[in-house]
Amino acid sequence: MNELKGSLAAAVRGMDASGARYAVIGGISAIVRGALRLTMDIDVLALESSTDLERLRDALKAEAFVSSREEAIQIGEISLLRFQRPHEVVYVDVGLDVQIGASEFCQQVVSRATMEDYLGIQLPVATREDIVLLKLLAFRPLDRGDMLDIVEGTPVPLEWPYLESWADQLGVRGRLEEIRAAAAHPLPPHPLPPHPLPPHPLPPHPLNRQGSVREDCEGAAHEPVDPRRRDEIPGDQPPR
Repeated sequence: MNELKGSLAAAVRGMDASGARYAVIGGISAIVRGALRLTMDIDVLALESSTDLERLRDALKAEAFVSSREEAIQIGEISLLRFQRPHEVVYVDVGLDVQIGASEFCQQVVSRATMEDYLGIQLPVATREDIVLLKLLAFRPLDRGDMLDIVEGTPVPLEWPYLESWADQLGVRGRLEEIRAAAAHPLPPHPLPPHPLPPHPLPPHPLNRQGSVREDCEGAAHEPVDPRRRDEIPGDQPPR
């Protein structure tokens, strides 16, 4: 965790120095909001209107993040920049993905983010509802697990009208209902299988055939010695 903590602090410093408006998303945001898992990656969503790419690269480079390629990767309306803090700086490589978007939904995610503490670092984290919506778009098995942890594990109910409205706009309402149904009917805990073998009694000690080892030793210690055979007892012969 020390590698992630140092790299996360460096990423926050770099993003702040770049002047971009952003929110932390991905695994770290899910953990902050209730998901039960670990991650060694940092994911950020930044608004295109506030992001100068050259300034962003320079600010992250000053924090020892190396860009894997100069051009951004286009994924629909999102531009993805990938950085890495190599093992020369930290013991384990830590990846940083910066997604840059301009849509109304991206603006909602960033504007609704709240400052939270993670590993002693203050950072803007997307809300539970926006994390669920982002994960509905990806919908990998890991995302499903994160969503169920967030839906089931938080005492304050989610803003379901907000989720439903944006799920309709993003075309993921069916996935949302699937997650809601799964959270309403969780699987029962799986019983542990019976032990494959009954406990086997320990065999008697080989030196304990006639009683306890202590009794055998005490019996030998108290066996009378014939004084006429003292010369046969090693180390107990009279001087000559």
